[in-house]
Amino acid sequence: MGDGGYLEFLEAFEPTLPPRTRKQFNRVADIPKQCAKEQIGFTCEMYRSLYAAQRLGLMHKIVSFGCREVKCEEGALCSRFPGRSSVR
Repeated sequence: MGDGGYLEFLEAFEPTLPPRTRKQFNRVADIPKQCAKEQIGFTCEMYRSLYAAQRLGLMHKIVSFGCREVKCEEGALCSRFPGRSSVR
């Protein structure tokens, strides 16, 4: 997936976490502070989310979610993506 899909992906993934875990995830990612200087795109948000997933032992969950929910035929060309209708 490309930068344009990162936010949609994260917005679809976070609700799959239990409330307490989601709170920890957001605290460790610290996106408002860590990405405050980012002006374009969502690369920082994705990086911080992967960082949080790794720190909290959730990497397998985020990867499993991605493999289950996203199907990309080429880089940034996804026919199945959370929150989007399928493209055929």
